[in-house]
Amino acid sequence: MDKGRARRYLRENPRTWMLLYIPVYLLWFFLAERLVKGPYYISYMPLDDKIPFVPQFVFFYVLWYPYLLFPLAVTYRKEPRAFVRYGLYLIFALSISLLICCVFPNAQNLRPADPGRGPSGWILGKIYAADTNTNVLPSMHVGGCAGAC
Repeated sequence: MDKGRARRYLRENPRTWMLLYIPVYLLWFFLAERLVKGPYYISYMPLDDKIPFVPQFVFFYVLWYPYLLFPLAVTYRKEPRAFVRYGLYLIFALSISLLICCVFPNAQNLRPADPGRGPSGWILGKIYAADTNTNVLPSMHVGGCAGAC
């Protein structure tokens, strides 16, 4: 696509600029994961001890990512106003969550030492390496799902 067509496309579809938040969010998230240090507020309730750890549930957990992004893909062309509303919601919800996590470092100590074997254990190991047990409150997953719903 030449520069003239690209400029015209952006002028006719200004909502495209909102997609630039994705790399900003990812950078901010990974910086918060690596640079924000404790002391951490530990988020815990006795009810947490009653929830079993089932490694195979990771397959449902990873569905959060397409569940969050699919509405953006669907509404981008068909419902521009819905795209903008949902996009702005995500931008504000995720930014507020990250800001709170940076100002009030928090964590959960619920992860087992051994995430299990097989495909689910492998996926959990990758998730644990990229996404630490910090920055859990307020939940970006819950905020994102609420917007998708």
